[in-house]
Amino acid sequence: MKYLRKIIIVSLIILFSTIIPIGLWLMAPSPVYRFENTMISLTSLGQIAGLIGFSLFAINLILSARLKILDHYFFGLNQVYKYHAQIGKITLVLLLLHPLFLLANSTGGLWIEIIRFFLPNQSRAINAGIFSLTLLIGLLALTLFLRPRYDIWKWTHKFLGGVFIFAFLHVFLIPSDVSSFFPLRIYLLGMGILALSLFFYSTVFGKWLRKKYIYQVSLVQQVAKGVWQVIMEPMTKQMPFLAGQFIFVNFENKNIRKESHPFSLTSNPHTNNLSLVIKGLGDYTKQIHHLSPGTTAFIEGPFGSFSYKNALFKQQIWIAGGIGITPFLSMIQEIQHESRFEYMIDLYYCIHDENEFLDLACLKELPKNIRLIAYYSDRYGFITADYIEKQSGSLQEKDIFLCAPPVMIQLLKKQFQEKGVLAHFLHSEEFIL
Repeated sequence: MKYLRKIIIVSLIILFSTIIPIGLWLMAPSPVYRFENTMISLTSLGQIAGLIGFSLFAINLILSARLKILDHYFFGLNQVYKYHAQIGKITLVLLLLHPLFLLANSTGGLWIEIIRFFLPNQSRAINAGIFSLTLLIGLLALTLFLRPRYDIWKWTHKFLGGVFIFAFLHVFLIPSDVSSFFPLRIYLLGMGILALSLFFYSTVFGKWLRKKYIYQVSLVQQVAKGVWQVIMEPMTKQMPFLAGQFIFVNFENKNIRKESHPFSLTSNPHTNNLSLVIKGLGDYTKQIHHLSPGTTAFIEGPFGSFSYKNALFKQQIWIAGGIGITPFLSMIQEIQHESRFEYMIDLYYCIHDENEFLDLACLKELPKNIRLIAYYSDRYGFITADYIEKQSGSLQEKDIFLCAPPVMIQLLKKQFQEKGVLAHFLHSEEFIL
C-alpha cells in the first residue's frame, strides 16, 4: 500500500504539471473563442499539444537525472525508467501533432505548403522548432524502438538536452500566448530551467558534481562459465547500502571502456567490501575478466528498493532468472548475519543447466529458513506459476520477488495474477537499464 500511495502521488504530480499550462493558456486573453470553428479549434489543439509536449519533455529530463529522491518515491530507478520510456513516447506523439494541427490554419492543406512548413526559413523561432522535432524523432526512434546497446543508449540521451534547448528557444521566441501572457511564460520558464539545470548537473557536469565512492578492486575470480565475481575494498569512505540495492560503477582500467554501468550488489551489507557478480552478456560485461587487482572503481549509489524487508508477509517466494540471482545473494547473507529466521523463503534459481550454477559459498551454505529450488530450463522448460504453487503450496499471504529478464517477469506476473495474487504482492527488478 505504501508503494501504491507513492506511485499515485508521483503520477498526480506529473499529471498536474501538464494540466497547469493548459489552465493558464485558457486564462490568457484571446481575441476569439478558442474553439469557435474548425480551423480555430485545430489551431488550439496544436497549441495544447505543444504545451503538454513541452511540459512532458521537461519532466522526462528531470526523470533522467538519476536523483535519489526519485529513486525513493518511485521505489527504485527501474520504475523511474519505465515512466521515462512511456512519457518519451507520449511526448513524441504530442510534438508531432503540434505542427500538424497548426498546418490546417497556416497552409490550407496544400502539399507544397506543408513541405515548406517543415523546411528551415528566415524565422529563428520556427527553425529552432524544426531542428528540435527532427532531432527528437531520430533520438527517440533509436532509443525507444530500436533498442541499442547500453553505451549507445547513454550516448544518445546526452543529446536530449540539446534537443530540449532548441524546443525551449522555439517556445519562448515564437509569438504566442507564452510570449504575451506572463503567468504562462513564467511557469514554462521555470519548468525549462529546472529541467536543463538537472540535465547539466547529471549529464554534463555529473563527473564532478555527483557524489561518488572510491573503491579498489581486490579480487577478480570466475564463479561460472562467463560469470565473474569482482570484490572491491574502500579507499576512502565506505558506502552504506541495503541488501538488494544496486550501484553504477566506472572502472578505471585501460582494458575496459570508461563507462558507468549498473550492477546489483552481492555482498553482505555488514561487511566493508563490496562484491559484484557479472555475467558477460554484452560488449562491456564481456571485458570484465580483464579487470585486475588495484583497479580503481568510482561508485555512485546505492539505488533501488528491491528488498525482502519491503514486504507485508514473512513467507516469501524469490524467483531468480539466471544472473537475476545477484540481489538475492546479498539478501541471503544479510538474513544469515542478522539471524532473521522469522522469514520463511523458497528461492527458485532458474538456469539452463548445472554448469550455470554459481560457485559461491552463500549458495552452498544457506540459512535454515531459505529453501533453494534449482530449476533447469533445458530439462524442464520455462518455469511456471503452476510449478511454483505445486512446490511452495498456496500463493496467498506471501510476497513474491522476481529478478529476471523482462519477458520472464511479465509472463510469471500474469500467471500469478490469474491465480489471485494481488499486484502489490509482486515485487520485480527487470534488466531494463
